[in-house]
Amino acid sequence: LLTADAIPYSLNCNGDNSGVVTLVVSGGTPSYSFDWNSGAYNTQDLFGIPAGIYTVLVTDANGCMTMTSTIVTEPAVLSAVTGETDLLCNGDGSGTANVTINGGIAPYYYNWDTGDTTPVITGLYAGTYEVSITDNNGCMLIVDVTVNEPDFLIANSTGTQVFNLLCNGDGSGAILLATTGGTPGYSYYWNGPNSYSAYDQDIFSLYSGTYYVTATDVNGCTDSSSVIVTQPNILIAIASGTNLTCNSN
Repeated sequence: LLTADAIPYSLNCNGDNSGVVTLVVSGGTPSYSFDWNSGAYNTQDLFGIPAGIYTVLVTDANGCMTMTSTIVTEPAVLSAVTGETDLLCNGDGSGTANVTINGGIAPYYYNWDTGDTTPVITGLYAGTYEVSITDNNGCMLIVDVTVNEPDFLIANSTGTQVFNLLCNGDGSGAILLATTGGTPGYSYYWNGPNSYSAYDQDIFSLYSGTYYVTATDVNGCTDSSSVIVTQPNILIAIASGTNLTCNSN
């Protein structure tokens, strides 16, 4: 009895041409001829083929025939889902980057441009990081992960308004503080002359002097600054007179 058994070998990587089919033929009367649906003729084994269904008609020297089929499979596409944790404060090196791999053949091997070889890397500054992932069959994927950072926190930014005293010593000063950058919302601590302290963004009823403020954003980033409130000089009136030359009575 003429028999044929096609043995498939799957692709190494999705979409490549690394598939193989080896054909085991027995019985009948050698020699054999082979007619594959892929177009290969008089070739017993197939090499360097894509995924698909392969059928072969085997004919022996006496014209006896048998047919067999097999399926050459391929692994799922090697893909990555990236993630990151942005910096808490500008320039603080608190960022992280990570990749989750799908498809291919586990285990996976990682090679970051930082030199790290794990799926998660930490202690990053703002920037774009590249990782090369290789699966157990040598299939490779390269992806980038971008880590961002907030703007610098500026406690006393453009837009701060200072209202100096109207009269010397009258306590009519005020500071309307503008804060930018960081991550809102902000909290404040003021201190100033005569043991002054406050926790509001804008402060009023101020005397002249230097007021110091520390702004803290929601991530604990801080910035400190100072604002000077001035006052006019003391108003002084000097009266002078001229005595009469002659008694007017």
